[in-house]
Amino acid sequence: MRIVKYSIGAIFILYIQLLLARNLSIMGIVPFFILPFVVFISMNLKLIESSTITFVIALANDLYTPHMLGINVLILLIICFLVNKYHASVTKDKFGPVAISILLINLIYLIPILPVKAELYGYEAKLLRDFFIGIIYNSIITFIAIMIFNVIQKLRVIIDV
Repeated sequence: MRIVKYSIGAIFILYIQLLLARNLSIMGIVPFFILPFVVFISMNLKLIESSTITFVIALANDLYTPHMLGINVLILLIICFLVNKYHASVTKDKFGPVAISILLINLIYLIPILPVKAELYGYEAKLLRDFFIGIIYNSIITFIAIMIFNVIQKLRVIIDV
């Protein structure tokens, strides 16, 4: 039953990413809402379940951006595996370790995309500026989204009991 709940959440997050994320862009940087969802489901589901949902949502997002076909799938599956394997060793009660983990996850996501964007859009100084602003902006979005997902999950547990 949990996989159905998270699958419906994946469809909702994909909907938000494709239709609403462009409206929240800052300086041309579009927030990537799929990343915090992948981190959240990787912490709450088994590896096979979270990998399946990650594969489907990343492939659907890649079909929307065909110039990067396959890159999001590969990177998000790697992040899914890493978070699923190592999230238990991070102290989630303190802000510092969580913030550093989220920053590293965003770096793991954005560093492989940088050469692809450089090849597509040209090697300009604006690309590096957008890269660093994107890391900060997406890290903030990821942190807020994961906190919202955790609150929603805890509310669900309180309501069910």
